[in-house]
Amino acid sequence: MAMAATLPALLVLCIAFPLTLTSAAGPAQPPLPVLTEDYYAKTCPDFQKIVRETVTDKQSEKPVTAAGTLRLFFHDCMVTGCDASLLISSNHVNKAERDADPNLSLSGDAFDVVRKAKTTLELTCPGVVSCSDILAEATRDLVTMVGGPFYKVKLGRLDGRVSKAELVDANLPRTNQTMDEMIKFFESKGFTVQEMVALSGAHTIGFSHCKEFTGRLFNYNKTTPTDPDMHPKLAEGLKRTCANFIQDPSMSAFNDPITPGKFDNMYYQNLKRRLGLLTSDNALLKDPRTKPLVELYATNQQAFFDAFTKVMEKLSFYGVKTGKDGEVRRRCDTFNDLFSSFYSMALPILFLLLLSISFTESNLTVDYYKNTCPDFQRIVRETVTLKQSAQPATAAGTLRVFFHDCMVEGCDASILIASDNFNVAERDAEINHSLSGDAFDLVTRAKTALELTCPGIVSCADILAEAARDLVTMSGGPYYKVRLGRKDGLVSKASRVEGNLARANQTMDSIINLFAAKGFTVQEMVALTGAHTIGFSHCKEFTDRLFHFSKTTPTDPELHPKLAEGLKRTCANFTTDNTMSAFNDVITPGKFDNVYYQNLKRGLGLLSSDNALVKDSRTRPLVELYSTNQAAFFKAFAHAMEKVSIHEIKTGHKGEVRRRCDAFNSISA
Repeated sequence: MAMAATLPALLVLCIAFPLTLTSAAGPAQPPLPVLTEDYYAKTCPDFQKIVRETVTDKQSEKPVTAAGTLRLFFHDCMVTGCDASLLISSNHVNKAERDADPNLSLSGDAFDVVRKAKTTLELTCPGVVSCSDILAEATRDLVTMVGGPFYKVKLGRLDGRVSKAELVDANLPRTNQTMDEMIKFFESKGFTVQEMVALSGAHTIGFSHCKEFTGRLFNYNKTTPTDPDMHPKLAEGLKRTCANFIQDPSMSAFNDPITPGKFDNMYYQNLKRRLGLLTSDNALLKDPRTKPLVELYATNQQAFFDAFTKVMEKLSFYGVKTGKDGEVRRRCDTFNDLFSSFYSMALPILFLLLLSISFTESNLTVDYYKNTCPDFQRIVRETVTLKQSAQPATAAGTLRVFFHDCMVEGCDASILIASDNFNVAERDAEINHSLSGDAFDLVTRAKTALELTCPGIVSCADILAEAARDLVTMSGGPYYKVRLGRKDGLVSKASRVEGNLARANQTMDSIINLFAAKGFTVQEMVALTGAHTIGFSHCKEFTDRLFHFSKTTPTDPELHPKLAEGLKRTCANFTTDNTMSAFNDVITPGKFDNVYYQNLKRGLGLLSSDNALVKDSRTRPLVELYSTNQAAFFKAFAHAMEKVSIHEIKTGHKGEVRRRCDAFNSISA
């Protein structure tokens, strides 16, 4: 079951739900202590407010967060219980759940929202709130935010001490399972048929990749290529969408094509209309054990909400850890015992290594890791390919993270550092709140794989630079050489961000001055802006052009009327639903090409700063050139990216090779 939707979380019916639950692995558990709604009333009274504010900000910036977090919660609970074991990162001695095959497509933004909440909570009430409670609370809040039912979340879970990839595969359902297999799977974990059907309703939000359902489109059987149970018009559209899914595995479709961003009962209505996407979805309508429930939930949303709330309450208690069985982690991706013993074990070893290292600053080279980590480029490329395939927004997100990193303190991976009790890092500056969690997750995954192969060798800064180039190329953009040998920075402060990054509403004079101050020409600035050929912007970034252009003219007359009309509909409620967004390139949003510049000439530029490029006499000739000559744009972009990638790099004593990308090696750094 592809739980790419938003699961509401957790009331706990202690009366209706037996206290001797079976764990994810099967054996009976001892009686569970009673979790309570006010568990943190005295020890962390702002817990719920902090989580709610964090998820509101994250969902507003990244509308996929709700579906991603719901799926993350389900995948966590079903394996070893609701114990945040899924948040643990792999290391030299253990491959964690997070890196099991079924979990590779989990949303980086879901991991990021938990990290952000944990960071804030540690600043407010350190060592008190578990990561598993944060995930449960955040899931419920996000479900409610997108229209789902509100329910109480009982608290007091502890974080698990085990996370192993090998436990995952047998403990999660698959989209191609038969209904007999699905029912048997859920029953083995103590869930009824009715509860399984209600949980499947989480598919009312989120999406699935083409590889999950193309068997229904092209290879249904030897005589009938397309599943006759699928609506012909849906099948026709999906065939176009997924025509090249083998070459482009990032292609995907909404699980609910009617109201994909709203948590409602439309998923069940779609099943009756033959609009179910997955084989397992369609099976719900065909099987006599599940069809009556589909019929009920399709016509009675309240019945679905009631059933969903009840099963989420039950799920949220599954295999919870309390007492000596768990801990409150200091950081959600690391066990405390590993964290606390790390420095005592690693620092003496590192000291001995440092004695043998020459601290001479060297030039960057393309083959810097040829002898010390020969598989570096292959590992990064494979990680990038898997991540982009699973989360198509990764390319645009990573390119933006790379740029935001380089323009503040240089290309030193300072943007990757997590805030702590003593420092608010760049990552938590206001302008960086909307950075893609999938971009951070990509670097984490690549770093983990590299540390397993060649520990202590490859910098996070080099990983980010290489990954950004690979993703540009994967999206159709130019290949360019990435020279390697950067060190990771020793400073990351949110206070240094503002003023070093361009804003969408800046004048062309101020943008040119900002880039010039950093050593970039007008031509290089215009070429770098071409990165807007992929990605999207939130309505708040451009609604002044739609509704408040001037006192006499509400809409910017230079915006194409049809685009303006469409954007007004899209952004009509942006003040109450600030997740609304639009593609920067409305013609070919997922392809890195020169259509962005062609759009500017047609009045299809989204941001004020985009439109300014075609108006200003210093930049318009370059827009004209790049719009008609893609090779010229690619050449200029490659040159500018090579220049950006060596901006204020750190080498020698000025940097380090971090052991993990979100923390300095030194505690005092």
